[in-house]
Amino acid sequence: MRLEMTDKKKLPFCGSPISVATMGEELFMHCSFCDDFINVFNRSNLRKVKHVIQTRYYNFHPRAIVACNLSNCVYVLGQKVKRLNISLVAKITKDDGNQYVVSSWISDLTPNVKYIISVSPEGSLILSRTEGTDEIIRIYKIDGSFQQEIRLNLYLFNVTRIIPKSNGNLVFVSLTQRLDFVAFKTQLTETSLDGNIVRQYHSSLPAADVDYADSEDRLLIVDRDNKLELLDPQFNPVHVNFPKETSDNLWAHPALVHYDRLRNEVLVIEFKFEIGATLSIINFREDKDFSDLVMTRKID
Repeated sequence: MRLEMTDKKKLPFCGSPISVATMGEELFMHCSFCDDFINVFNRSNLRKVKHVIQTRYYNFHPRAIVACNLSNCVYVLGQKVKRLNISLVAKITKDDGNQYVVSSWISDLTPNVKYIISVSPEGSLILSRTEGTDEIIRIYKIDGSFQQEIRLNLYLFNVTRIIPKSNGNLVFVSLTQRLDFVAFKTQLTETSLDGNIVRQYHSSLPAADVDYADSEDRLLIVDRDNKLELLDPQFNPVHVNFPKETSDNLWAHPALVHYDRLRNEVLVIEFKFEIGATLSIINFREDKDFSDLVMTRKID
């Protein structure tokens, strides 16, 4: 596979990026500096904030955002302003006048629990929480109706993301458990909805983030200083060729990785306090030239 960078832009300062989502021609971003705001960008002009959604008006602080292009909405996992132990899910849509509408969607979540939110390729919303050694998964249909709750006994440490696969399985992104607490590395665990572990992958990287790499269910693990790992759907490492013209212009301080399914491209957002946030757009293409391929590479 060949990595191609199609664009790289400096974003307006809004603090350290915490969560990002794309819907159609818009990019939604929540940052640490704006605890009560979600900034909306037009993909054609990422240097300027198009609109600011002030969530305090709706009595919650955003914590994570995901988008569903099938239902044309953005889901926001948040906490109530005066009761931070209470989580909720809000929904952002547009009315007939193309104005943003924020409404409460799920409010019966367990108090004092950290949730993780994701959307499946079919548009189902997935909420997960850790309870002891179990992962409790709640799945909602695209029409908003509750579908099922599943308890998976997985013994995972510090789950940071859940990636739903097109085959219905779930990929849990967590950390390997080290007794010396020196270097936690990234671990991927694919499980079926009946709780069986299908496969695991122990990365060589203490990755900043993980997400899809393309529409073929390949996964991208990104770390600092231009390090990455590309995996096929069975978690086999895929060799990546870095074009010389982009080898010195990738990323040094990645914070988030986001796969835009509609455009079939990957957004890598890096952040450094003195510089701010920068967004890189990359793609992976089939490459027949295998003379300069590497599996995990640090660009000098």
